[in-house]
Amino acid sequence: MPDQFDVKYLLTSDDYSEFVLLAGKRRSQGVFLWMLGLGLIPIAVAKTAPLCLSCEFDGHSMEVGAAATVLLLYAYVLLWQRAAARTLSKGLRQEGGALGERRLFARQNDLETSSPHRVTTYSWRLLQSVSIHKRIIVLWTDAVAGIMVSRSAFASLNDEAAFVKYCEDRIAEANSAAFT
Repeated sequence: MPDQFDVKYLLTSDDYSEFVLLAGKRRSQGVFLWMLGLGLIPIAVAKTAPLCLSCEFDGHSMEVGAAATVLLLYAYVLLWQRAAARTLSKGLRQEGGALGERRLFARQNDLETSSPHRVTTYSWRLLQSVSIHKRIIVLWTDAVAGIMVSRSAFASLNDEAAFVKYCEDRIAEANSAAFT
């Protein structure tokens, strides 16, 4: 395996749309659990109110209504995320701050990304994980933020796999060193 990687690629609005959707899904997992919890409140009220008030409620209707509400809210959030991703990516200039030519230089001690407008150096300790998707590879720095690398940058799946393994190994080393 090489001791460093120098990757040049072009980030497009389609790449950025995919990233926004991925980040939204990672965030939606928490939103779904929150909405599920919110949906359990009417069920709890429906089950306990008859005992407290000594009257009859149609608990089954309330349960179905609460479940339908939670599912509709979740569907709304997912549809909103897709619309937001498309809207955000279409508002970006091709050679602006988020899209256009990129270069990623992965070394033993750090990772450097550059564009015609800026150069940023990252410590491997900042990175949490790597994930591979349809158009991009994401080096996640937070739950909803990361460094995008276009999969088209690699000549073969073997080159891509070697890059991903290299990054995963650097992240694991940096995180284990941080806790020793």
